Amino acid sequence: MTIDQLNKLMASGEPLLAGSQASKQMMALSAEARKLTMKINTVYHEPHELQELFAQLTGKAVEPTFSLFPPFYTDYGKNIQIGKGVFLNAGCHFQDQGGITIGDGTLIGHNVVLATLNHGLHPEDRSTLYPAPITIG
Repeated sequence: MTIDQLNKLMASGEPLLAGSQASKQMMALSAEARKLTMKINTVYHEPHELQELFAQLTGKAVEPTFSLFPPFYTDYGKNIQIGKGVFLNAGCHFQDQGGITIGDGTLIGHNVVLATLNHGLHPEDRSTLYPAPITIG
């Protein structure tokens, strides 16, 4: 399954069953995201370097008008869409498996958490993930 197919599956709102191929692929991409966020968060980077690292994290080019103040955290990274003139302040947490779209000119403040996953409410369903997208701006 390609990343685009996985992202479409998660954006559809269909449950993601523990142990499924999609769940395993999501976990592998999560490990990659943790490596890149460690790189973003552990040393100082010039703005253009942060743009390059964020593009690696999302798998998509970002505009030169994108600005990020680390630290930044995500547990997936590949389902974030960033518009022009977007600013993310320090301490943001994006759980983006269900899809996060940040539109042009959007400013996100300190310590904002955007979570696109929920778990089943019943004990036997706790390991099932229920994704839903977030759009801002």
